[in-house]
Amino acid sequence: FISGTVVLWDARALPTTFVDDPQLTAQVGADQLARAGVVAVSVKTAEEVTANSLTFVVQAVTPVITDVTPDAIPAGAAGVELTVNGVNFGPDAQVLWNGTPLPTQFVDATRVTSQVDQAKLALGQVAGVAVRTQLPTVKVSNVVAFDVTPEDGASAGFELYLPLLTR
Repeated sequence: FISGTVVLWDARALPTTFVDDPQLTAQVGADQLARAGVVAVSVKTAEEVTANSLTFVVQAVTPVITDVTPDAIPAGAAGVELTVNGVNFGPDAQVLWNGTPLPTQFVDATRVTSQVDQAKLALGQVAGVAVRTQLPTVKVSNVVAFDVTPEDGASAGFELYLPLLTR
């Protein structure tokens, strides 16, 4: 390397310090590491010559749900928009309802919203809500219980009625 060479992070120059011929140091900001993905890293000399790039993988962190709003709804409701709050949500985040992806709107790294349709709310149940991100690797959050309360107010369980046998 020569003095004046800069490190490029996805074609954007980073604050770079020339140490000696085989070494440069560059400051990578937290904002550049906040989003998981594959980044092209290269160097550019003062004469505008750019070297071949190497790939740098920013690993995804596991999303974590802190709460879901609302946290319950009566069975038979016409549908609901869930707001899922937490951390480490990426733009590709998907809300999972009992493991099935729902249409999801990314708000920011701490919030996503999703529509739960009427069919999923028809019967009383305790549904598992999670958030999945996929880039660069699949990560799934903790599962939070969402109560679809039966219309009669009973717990979301099963009742079994057996036939009465007489002799």
